[in-house]
Amino acid sequence: AVKSSWKDIAGDFIASSTTEINFNNKTIFLTMKNAALKQEVSFRKEELLNNINRFCGYLLIDKIVIL
Repeated sequence: AVKSSWKDIAGDFIASSTTEINFNNKTIFLTMKNAALKQEVSFRKEELLNNINRFCGYLLIDKIVIL
């Protein structure tokens, strides 16, 4: 559900620049297109964590790793 709704969760800009989304335990791994965007996402990690967990209705993710 998170992958198919990534645009709604992360917003157009981040979603369009995300090339891959993977999960392991409570960690989400995001592969981004470029270094500038990686930095933008790193500044917004807490916001993204909250958006993902709010979307799911429970604590799905407690860590974001940007690749």
